[in-house]
Amino acid sequence: MPNKTENPKLEYRIVKFNVPWSPYRDSPATKLHIETCRDLRYWEKFLDMMAENRLNVLSLWNNHPFPYLIRSTNFPLATSFNETEMKGVRMYAGLLPKRPF
Repeated sequence: MPNKTENPKLEYRIVKFNVPWSPYRDSPATKLHIETCRDLRYWEKFLDMMAENRLNVLSLWNNHPFPYLIRSTNFPLATSFNETEMKGVRMYAGLLPKRPF
């Protein structure tokens, strides 16, 4: 495939992704979605799909994301993740840009 340069009309082509960490309604499907979102192979394929379709921003949404990002020393029970799960969340930190736009 020859190299070529194109200038898209939209600088940011975004995918809004609702993560299942705290759904409005819990259901058996939630467990399946949580398992899927914790699978690195899923994210590799998802990001490959975004690249193939020239999508350049992934926006992750959650009802209340703050408790899933940190563990406060003053309020350790504010997050429902145990230490092992928090390490899993930190694993994804390297994927996040400082500020995409």
